[in-house]
Amino acid sequence: MIEECEAKYVKDIFIMHLAGKNTGEISDYLEENHILTQTGLSRWSGQSIRQILRNEKYCGMVILQKTYTENALTQKRHNNDGKLDKVIIDTYCKQAGLHGAQEMMKSLAEKYNIT
Repeated sequence: MIEECEAKYVKDIFIMHLAGKNTGEISDYLEENHILTQTGLSRWSGQSIRQILRNEKYCGMVILQKTYTENALTQKRHNNDGKLDKVIIDTYCKQAGLHGAQEMMKSLAEKYNIT
């Protein structure tokens, strides 16, 4: 279920990022406007903003089969590093023109060797 109030601020985060704002500038904006984090904190960290920008669910995208169970008896889960096809369901970001934010984050991470 989408919380409209929270969705507005998530969208603002994506728009500011696409406009070239860094996580510090975005956190300053959120704090100046008294917007609380999901855990109720008034202080925003760069890490929490990066997590929002990297989380496909905030863009209305779902990635299925990120992990898989190889053996139903042992129930041991593995990260899917290409052994199985991942299924991506993507709707909102492309429609809203926000899809580039995650590509921008990935590009910056590669440029500055950030994991």
